[in-house]
Parts: sequence; C-alpha cells; structure tokens
Amino acid sequence: MNGFRRLFGVSLLMPAFSAAQTLGTKSDSAALAGGGSPVGVMPLLQMLLALGIVFALLKFGLPKVANRLNKHLATPLNSSIRIEESANFAGGALYLVSVKHRSLLLSVGTHGVNCLADVTDPAPTAEPTTFEELVQSAPDWTPTEPQPETDGSLSTDAIKAALDRLSRLPS
Repeated sequence: MNGFRRLFGVSLLMPAFSAAQTLGTKSDSAALAGGGSPVGVMPLLQMLLALGIVFALLKFGLPKVANRLNKHLATPLNSSIRIEESANFAGGALYLVSVKHRSLLLSVGTHGVNCLADVTDPAPTAEPTTFEELVQSAPDWTPTEPQPETDGSLSTDAIKAALDRLSRLPS
C-alpha cells in the first residue's frame, strides 16, 4: 500500500514539474502552427476587460478633466451680460463684455478679474424693436364690411334707367 501511495503521489506531481521547466520560456512557433490556436478564452477576457476600463475612463473621466482644464467665463442665454469677444494669452484671458449698455475690457487670470478699461461708445445706438413690441404698440384694427359709396348725386330716375338697361341685356 505504501508503494501505491508513492506511485500515485509522484504521478500527480509530474505535470507540475514538467510545467515548471517550461515557465518563462517562449512557446515554439512551429508547434503552434501545426496544432492549437494561440488565442484562448483568457486573453480574450483580458482584452475585453481592458477595453471596458478604457471606455469607462473616456466616458466618465475625460469630461471631468476637460471641465477642469477648460474654465472660462460663460453666461446664460437670456442674460443682460454678453461676451462680445475673447482672447487668450499665457497668463489668462481678455474679455470684451457688454453689461447694461456699457462695454468693459476685463482681464481674467490666476490673480482674479480686473477691469482694464470702459470702452463704451459715446453715443449708444437704440436697440431695434422686436416684432413682439411692434405688435403690442399697433392700434387695434378690426375689419369691417365695405359700404357702398353714395354721395346722393344719383336721382331715382337715373337709378331706374340703369336698372332698365340691365334688364335688356341678354342673359
């Protein structure tokens, strides 16, 4: 029985010893060409996992990084503050901002925001009226039926003569 255990134990350990000899060496390309496929399930799963990580970083990480790098002055659509022009330089940015009919040249940098100059035109032009303002300022107009113009110059005899002529026309 003791001999049987030894033989059984050695037969179980044989694959481990043979695998230990091949660890760290390249597989033979000639053996691969003739037999099995080099692509297995595990490398495919590793590739899919790596692609998933890259996709997640692009989907969720990149927008956060881009927002931190792209800090700029932004205003909502219907704001009375409008950015007319902007220019970037190494230390920050210059903005020409229109606020309540005034134009200001602002410098934005790491030290903060500074107003460099007031560049408002001396005679501001009136803003054009919108269509809604034109409609609201128009007087109320209601269509009426046209009335025949009579100035009373026709006599009843003239009217009877005209009707008599009309009746003689062929129909």
